[in-house]
Amino acid sequence: AADPAPAPDTVIVFIINTDVDWSGGNPPDTVPQIFLTTNGDIQATEFQGDMLAGHIHSTAGDVTLVSPRKILDADGTPTTDVTGVNVTMTSGVPTPETATPSVGGIGETTDYLEINVDRNNGTGVLNAFDINAPTHGGIFLDELIGPMEVDTVHTIENVSLRTVAGSIRDARNAGAGDANANVLGQTIDLDANGAGSDIGESGNDLEIDSSRGSPALTLDQNGDDVGLEATDNIWLTETDGLLRLVLAHTYEGDIT
Repeated sequence: AADPAPAPDTVIVFIINTDVDWSGGNPPDTVPQIFLTTNGDIQATEFQGDMLAGHIHSTAGDVTLVSPRKILDADGTPTTDVTGVNVTMTSGVPTPETATPSVGGIGETTDYLEINVDRNNGTGVLNAFDINAPTHGGIFLDELIGPMEVDTVHTIENVSLRTVAGSIRDARNAGAGDANANVLGQTIDLDANGAGSDIGESGNDLEIDSSRGSPALTLDQNGDDVGLEATDNIWLTETDGLLRLVLAHTYEGDIT
């Protein structure tokens, strides 16, 4: 039996511009997508169209993704699309080849972008932004491994965050959190699955700012809403205006 390969003694950083679905590439029977794997930081900018993630993966560094349009799951399968310590994704940003982006968004309602943030269980955080282009597609993310450690998720449209086996937490300040909004959007849906999984933590609420970009609401209007579900406890604070709650549900814990 061969000896296992030694640990790499060099850190490789990727700083890369992509055009994944360019007209001269991708035979008709292949799915256009981006695969990047290294042990260092990854800074990838899509120059034209949507950024189509196959698996963009840093084993020990940060991942920063920028797209002039959306950042999407390329193949539509429930496998991890983006892995890193700190993961930062920004959609709808002008690039040298797309000076005036038309639409932003991260993931889609029918095909969430799957991530693994804080890959090495340290103090890594998630930042995701859909606030740049004139049209916003919203943010739809699925954490496949452990908790979703949130710094800021911000859109002018809808947000849906989901875990398979972990909590959704305010991870700012090395996990201590703060009092500012972590999740900003119109309709906000949060779903923390798995044994012992919470939304927020005791003494460190997850803060949201819902109904962003909506007209003034009155009590007889059907406006934007907030839906919350966790296996264990929910600790949540609305930081600005009304909390238009459609559902808050736990299987085993308490709701604050």
